[in-house]
Amino acid sequence: MPMHPLELDPEGLPVTVRVRKTEEKGSDVNLATHLLLDGFWQAASAFAVVSNDSDLAEPMRPLFQDFQRTVGLVVPTKQPSIVLLGTGPQIIRELREGVLGTAQLPAQLQDEYGTISKPKSW
Repeated sequence: MPMHPLELDPEGLPVTVRVRKTEEKGSDVNLATHLLLDGFWQAASAFAVVSNDSDLAEPMRPLFQDFQRTVGLVVPTKQPSIVLLGTGPQIIRELREGVLGTAQLPAQLQDEYGTISKPKSW
C-alpha cells in the first residue's frame, strides 16, 4: 500500500509498505440472499436484522413490502443508519453493550484441538 502521507521514491514512484489487510468478504451478500429466500419461501413471519450496514437496506425492503413479513432492526450503535430506517422496520432496538457482553462465550474454550482464546479487546 502507498505510504500516508504520500512519499515518492527517487524515480518518482509512490513509496509502499507491506500491510496485512483483514476484512470479511461476502457476509452481507450471503445474509441478503438468505433474507430474500426465507421471505420468499415463507420460512418465518418475522425477521430481525442485527446490523447497521446500509448495504442490507435493499434486501430488507421486500420482506415487508412484497412478502408482508415483520422486520425488526437491531443496531449495535446508538445511531441507526438512516438508510436502514428508511426501509420501514416495524421494530427498532439498540443492542446495548452490557447485553452483548453477557451473550458472549467465555474468554477461553477447550475443544479436541486445544484452547481457543478470545482477544482481550473483545
